[in-house]
Amino acid sequence: SGKKNVFLGLFESEEEAARQYDRALIISKGLNAKTNFDIKEYEEEAHKLHEERRANPSVAKAEALVQNIKDEFSTPGRGRPKPAASARSIPNLKEMLYDMFIFGEFSKKTGAGAQK
Repeated sequence: SGKKNVFLGLFESEEEAARQYDRALIISKGLNAKTNFDIKEYEEEAHKLHEERRANPSVAKAEALVQNIKDEFSTPGRGRPKPAASARSIPNLKEMLYDMFIFGEFSKKTGAGAQK
């Protein structure tokens, strides 16, 4: 049928799971996605993250470094074994939405892009 299941993570509550699902839906379907919660909440989440990073650039650098290390160690090759077939990577959907709302295609549609 061509459809794929994507593992979005394990969550403590149904609300957390629904929000992660919404993030994935917005990324794949765009701003017209039928989400559980108002899309504006995710836009506000992205802008809050952006303001936190602007206020404290060293935190953003540290977050990027940690993500690069995670990516490096989860990438097969370079003498590292392939991950087990059951190993699942969890996409960082908050980061993806941040990029889309602040710098990407959504910033143009909502008029809320980062000020340079």
